[in-house]
Amino acid sequence: MDHVSGEIMAHTAGLLMEKGALDVSWVPVFMKKGRPGYRLTVLCKNQNVQELTDTIIINTRTLGVRYQEMKRTIASRQVSRVDFLGTAVDQKTCEYKGRSFTKLEYEALAALSREKNIPLIELMDMFIVSGRKHE
Repeated sequence: MDHVSGEIMAHTAGLLMEKGALDVSWVPVFMKKGRPGYRLTVLCKNQNVQELTDTIIINTRTLGVRYQEMKRTIASRQVSRVDFLGTAVDQKTCEYKGRSFTKLEYEALAALSREKNIPLIELMDMFIVSGRKHE
């Protein structure tokens, strides 16, 4: 889209997420006639395609939306609660082809970052260094 501002893109992205988009991103691109613009990418479930397309067209006044169906490979995952810095937080353990990794859920970690006034990146490092558990 070469006719909307960053504010419109941000507002539309928020609406798309509220209406069920799994992820929304945009990147700056050169459009026809050398104009700067944005390529909007929205990941969603099939049942949300029409509503999200409507949201894009109505809120950006773009003349059309291209979409394609994609396949996805996912790792198995389980969520459990652990104690981290005296707070119960969710952690996700993922496994794929015999390899596994564990990480704390972002929302819980971000809340803990605000509560304890510790940068998020430091909390992530603490979790890794502590062997996945920190009292």
